[in-house]
Amino acid sequence: KLTTTQGHRYLSNVYPSAEHIRKFIIENTEITGEQSLTPEIRLRLFTPRCRFWRERPELWPFDDPYWAIYWPGGQALSRYILDNPEVCRNQTVLDLGSGCGASAIAATLRGAAHVVANDVDTVAAVATQMNCELNGLEPPVCLTTNMIGSEPDAFSLILLGDINSIAITSDSTLWSRDQEMCQLLKQKGVLWSSRRFVFLFYFYVMNYQFKKHLILLACLYLSFHKHSRAP
Repeated sequence: KLTTTQGHRYLSNVYPSAEHIRKFIIENTEITGEQSLTPEIRLRLFTPRCRFWRERPELWPFDDPYWAIYWPGGQALSRYILDNPEVCRNQTVLDLGSGCGASAIAATLRGAAHVVANDVDTVAAVATQMNCELNGLEPPVCLTTNMIGSEPDAFSLILLGDINSIAITSDSTLWSRDQEMCQLLKQKGVLWSSRRFVFLFYFYVMNYQFKKHLILLACLYLSFHKHSRAP
């Protein structure tokens, strides 16, 4: 059944029930964590032992399972949050394109006042809820509407990990989709972002001014740069 709150969709009537999705995730993922940058966070993900690691893609019954992989940018973003708790403490946080929910989990662990996980994939929303429970946390609000370009909400911090529509030019000018995302921020909010294209990364922070918003943009450019380090 379709459930909405303030115009936001929580579970799609296109998919089976949340209980069916939970059972499917349990049967087709493994609990992982030790091999990532955030061993203190446990997640249900694909591993080489899972059926759909090697199964024909057309047999997968849902949207592409981006949530089932802990992407390098998301790992680094979550690691940074865990190591710098002041970033999230007492903040209202939106994890945009939340995937497996690792960054939302990290923000919750580091004292965020309120966390919303947003991913257009209903299965990702269920996976986020399950992963929060796996870490002994109350699941955050999970929204499956596309929030890019939506009416501004009172988020003081937006987390972006491995959303491949994000692009930043050499002069630090954000492309139009990023400007839409900036509109979700309240005044003096902060935007943390990453890019996913290859396998190695380095981390740096820069300031960006957009209208009245002071954006602190943390970019994880994945490249074979000589100063990069492997995850």
